[in-house]
Order: sequence, then C-alpha cells, then structure tokens
Amino acid sequence: MILIATTDSELLSRCSQGLRGNGTVIAASDPDHLCDTVKQLKPALLLIDFHLVGCERLNIIVRLKLASPRTRILALNVFVDERTELELLKCGVRGCCAPDASPEQVGRAAFAVVQGEYWIRRSLLSRLVDQHLIAKQEPQAAPSDRCGPMHGLTEREAEIAHLVAQGNNNKQIARMLEITERTVKSHLTEVFRKVGVNDRLSLALRISGTAPGPARPEGSGIRDLPLLTAQGIGTAAAV
Repeated sequence: MILIATTDSELLSRCSQGLRGNGTVIAASDPDHLCDTVKQLKPALLLIDFHLVGCERLNIIVRLKLASPRTRILALNVFVDERTELELLKCGVRGCCAPDASPEQVGRAAFAVVQGEYWIRRSLLSRLVDQHLIAKQEPQAAPSDRCGPMHGLTEREAEIAHLVAQGNNNKQIARMLEITERTVKSHLTEVFRKVGVNDRLSLALRISGTAPGPARPEGSGIRDLPLLTAQGIGTAAAV
C-alpha cells in the first residue's frame, strides 16, 4: 500500500500521475491523525507533504517510524541543504523531492524508495564517501579501528565494509573479491550485526564517523538514478 499525505491538490495531481494511480490519499488534519493512520494501515510507502508537518518535521518523522518501522517515507515539497537532508535521513526519511519535482521524478523516487533504495542528491553521497576516503588515508585511522566501528570484524568483513562505504553493490564487491554474491551477503549480515547497524547507508556513516551510534531499523539501497540519487547502497533485509 502507498499512502499520500497532502492537502495540496496540485501536488496530489503530480503524485497521482507519477504513481499512475497507485496511491491512497490521507486527509490528515494533524500529525496525531497522520501517525494513527500510518500505525493502523502500516503502508509500504508514505509520501508526505512537509507542509503538513511544519517546523516539527524531525519529531514527526521519528513518531511515524515508531508507529510503523517498516514504512518507508518519501518527503515531498522539501527544499533543504545537505545538512538538513542528512538529518532527515537519520530520522528515517528515505528520500526528498523538491517543490518543483515533476510527476516523473516523484514516480521514480517512489519506485526507488519502495524497492529499498534512498533517493538523495549525488553531492550528499559523494561527500560521505569523500569523508570516508580521507579518514581511511589518515595515519591514525588504522589504530582507531581497534576501538571504532570496525573493531571485531574479520579481515574479509572489514574489506567488504569498506567497499560498501565506497558505494559498491554486492555484485561489484563479489566481482572485485572473486567470491559469490551469496558470500558477500553472508559477510555483510555479520558486519551489520557486529557494527550495530541495519543498512548500508548507516554502515557508511558509521565508518566515515558522521553517525554517532547504531542506526534505527531501516533498510536502503541506492542505484544510479539522475539528479537526486546515488549508487550502491542496499537494504539490510536484502544484503
């Protein structure tokens, strides 16, 4: 089930076109009503107009994730900088669409998110990967791993974790290490468990040092889509 939370008729029209009619509208008059509806219906995807949630958006996103942890959230009518977008991602949003997003962009974003991916700007993922690569090159990085997120990983697990953080998907990692994708998935499951995260983006954030602690239950995957997407981060459920 896909739910669309908006009172904006023009935005609803764009969503309907992008989703080709696959969506149920929530006439949510307030955040409590919205959270109760999501808790009851537990949709696979929630498209939420951020004009509905106002300045309390971060708190409301957290409440929505608590109400239905498996519901993936795509935020609409969002025009934010990278820092704010990262905060939204950490709270549980799987992607953001700008106010001028076309029906095609909304549809593609919704498809990506429902498939377990993140719909984020390329520059944001590039920044996260750059931070990781810089940290990896610093002389003090290796000793810090002994008490950092890589502590307790086997050599192979650490190798796979770093490749994931660099944006490689399972197929690419399997090819580079000359092992099967099933073996990559098995190692990655152990990496998630040992590091204390549930998805690839959270793993990349932990390794780069931008995430302070274990992530909330969340899955992800990023494929090469234009404008707002990045490549190579997949779901915990489908490692």
